[in-house]
Amino acid sequence: MRTLLAFTGGFALAHIYHTFVAGGILVSLNNNEFGIGPSSIRGDYYYQPINDNGGGGDDDNGGDDEKSSGNVDNGIDDDEQSQSEGIREEDHKNGGDVDVGVVKNKHAFLEEGTNISSDNVQKSNSTDATESENAENDGTSDNGDSNSNSNDNITNEPESICDALQHQSPMKIWTDHLNPIFHASRHLLDREDQYIWHDFTAQLLNYMTPQRLATSVKALPFRQWDQVEHILKVVWERYAYYLKINDADAATAKTAAANVPVPPGPPPRKLNILVMGGSVTMGVICKTNPVERTTRFGRRSCAWPTRLEQFLNALFSFSEAMVQVHVLTLGGTNTKSATTIWDYNLFPPDMPHPDIVIHGYATNDMHVSTVADAMNRNVTLEDLILEMNQKFIRQVLKPSINVEDHCHRPTPLLLYYDDYIGNEQKEILSTNSFTQAISTLSSYYGLGFMSYANAVKHLTYGDWKEDWFSPNAWPDRQIHPGMGMHISSIWVVAFNFLNTASVFCERLLPEPEEVVERNNTDTDAQDNMVGDVHDHDNNPTLPLAYIASHGLPALRDPGKDLAGAPILPPDGSIPPELMVNLTLDNISSQWQKDANSAMKFSALQCHEHEHEHGHSHSKSGQYVYRPCIYSWIGNMERSFDKVQHMDTRINPFLVTSSDTGGWEANMDYGKLGYAANKEEAMFDLKFENITQTVKTLNFMVMTSYGKKWDGSKVLVEAFVDVNQKGDGQVDSLPIAEPRATMEIAGQHEKETSETYNHKLVFEDGLEAQVDNTLRIRVKLVGGSTFKFMGMAFCDH
Repeated sequence: MRTLLAFTGGFALAHIYHTFVAGGILVSLNNNEFGIGPSSIRGDYYYQPINDNGGGGDDDNGGDDEKSSGNVDNGIDDDEQSQSEGIREEDHKNGGDVDVGVVKNKHAFLEEGTNISSDNVQKSNSTDATESENAENDGTSDNGDSNSNSNDNITNEPESICDALQHQSPMKIWTDHLNPIFHASRHLLDREDQYIWHDFTAQLLNYMTPQRLATSVKALPFRQWDQVEHILKVVWERYAYYLKINDADAATAKTAAANVPVPPGPPPRKLNILVMGGSVTMGVICKTNPVERTTRFGRRSCAWPTRLEQFLNALFSFSEAMVQVHVLTLGGTNTKSATTIWDYNLFPPDMPHPDIVIHGYATNDMHVSTVADAMNRNVTLEDLILEMNQKFIRQVLKPSINVEDHCHRPTPLLLYYDDYIGNEQKEILSTNSFTQAISTLSSYYGLGFMSYANAVKHLTYGDWKEDWFSPNAWPDRQIHPGMGMHISSIWVVAFNFLNTASVFCERLLPEPEEVVERNNTDTDAQDNMVGDVHDHDNNPTLPLAYIASHGLPALRDPGKDLAGAPILPPDGSIPPELMVNLTLDNISSQWQKDANSAMKFSALQCHEHEHEHGHSHSKSGQYVYRPCIYSWIGNMERSFDKVQHMDTRINPFLVTSSDTGGWEANMDYGKLGYAANKEEAMFDLKFENITQTVKTLNFMVMTSYGKKWDGSKVLVEAFVDVNQKGDGQVDSLPIAEPRATMEIAGQHEKETSETYNHKLVFEDGLEAQVDNTLRIRVKLVGGSTFKFMGMAFCDH
């Protein structure tokens, strides 16, 4: 069905939408190891543990907060559980490859420039017979296909997403396709014959005009255009493949004698998007809406990342998904947790390396990094947020850790998403701390920055009692918006995708390969070039090439160098770290000095070959470096959301019996972790003959409040037994003294439960080496309870 979307003038194809969708940068939902698990979105199912059944219910005041605010999400009922299981079973019929259901757009487009008013809502809710009649009148069939006459008139099929965009502005494209946007926004578990949230969705879309959506574009990824180009190519190749398949099927259906070639080989892969975030991104209180309190889907299914994947795939006319969104979300975590996960590659083994990473920790960065925390360090909240996020950015953008094996993971397109409107801080200026910090970083590092908050703030400022776009408990403390925010967020992200693709496709200068071709064949063009574009990778000190094209005049003296022209920064390099000692006097020399750390984007996958300890392959066959001998994060991995899952992960290495040691896996408040249940509780973990060096012990710890947590504190001790080999035997020599120790507090004064990261580092020369035995002892030395939310023992 190549005509999911029709264009004015008879250009029938969903190409444009696939363009903005493709141009959009998509996310893949899965699960991962250090508590953050991507989730392959299909209907209600994430690989990430959904844990929305009534058994443990995170309170929906945060998933990160044990203090209820009266809006408790009781999870999903039995009906939803059965729905979820049915979807899961269907998802894994074909080797676990999730095929996201596609909304069949049966509705003709609204007339150009038409907004969704109440009259149009009434019109779009008409009977199928009326829709079919309208479709005939505007040249589309009932299922969205152009009529035969329209197909016959197609002479120039686009050959790329940029061809499909046809130099139209993002706002015009959006306005011209409001109807398919509206219908693609329906959640797959909201049946088409019911569409319970039909009017609510339509009215939200009426508020979220193209002009309002345009205000969400805070920054473009101007230093990641290579990634954008690669993303558009990935989506187009898969789209073109299934277009040919559908053409062949359609021709065969018309006549048995049809001989339309079918593309050889397996289909090109899906675009993979990874969304990382805290409780807002996870969907806490998402089910709050003015229509009905529903148990139709769980909070993760209700959240915008799930809806985004469904929305993007619905815009294509194929039953096969073009995009896969992987989600790593956990309440009470912030960007520090994301940095740890990325640094130690704590993703599920079967999660593909993402093409796009969307950062969704805005609210938690404002929530966890409170003004009091900043004051304790004598810095502003904005400075603290900048410091924390700069570490994450540099971690994502830096060269792969396994460069010694000549195997690089491509640097993903990194996009920031700001969903924080306020209520953790009441002062309007204070609520902008995240926006200001990320505006600085996105400008400096050349990253994309999308802001839902910027798009809706005037709606919320104009009526602080509204709860379509903002949390519903104001002025009481509540930071989690309802369903309206999550539906609107898919449009904010999709519009930013469209805008990014549009800007990329409107480049002024030709591509380097085009310049090379013109150099070889066009003397005039060669005479009017200054600089050497295609050789720039090998000589980072060249100025920008001048090409007399697109209206730029030919230079009168192209051979003459004019003094003072700027030298471009090293191609693909990461700018020097923003610190107080980085000045105008040293930034240029520092950047050139750091050129060796440049991470030139490459879409090449790692080759299949034998690797040493700690190396493995992802589901896609790409080489993955695993720096940790042991890791887990509660509620973040696939099939790691129950007490028995934790027992399976802990017990093989447990020396002290859980029956006598006073520690056990539990799911209090729906949060899976390993907790002490009595005073002086103790446990030992033992890892014999380790296959990698261990330099750090990382712990994710729930830090809470109240009488139960008074004085909560543990002592962590790390012992290394040196194994000596001789005469065919291996003798373990226990060391009585620990090589590293650390105390960790489990209580704080804030009336909320948050997850903090703690790192115990071995001093140089004292690391646990290959073939050693590592023993870790944890003893409760204060209070009567303590809870670990994750652990990772790693080589750096």
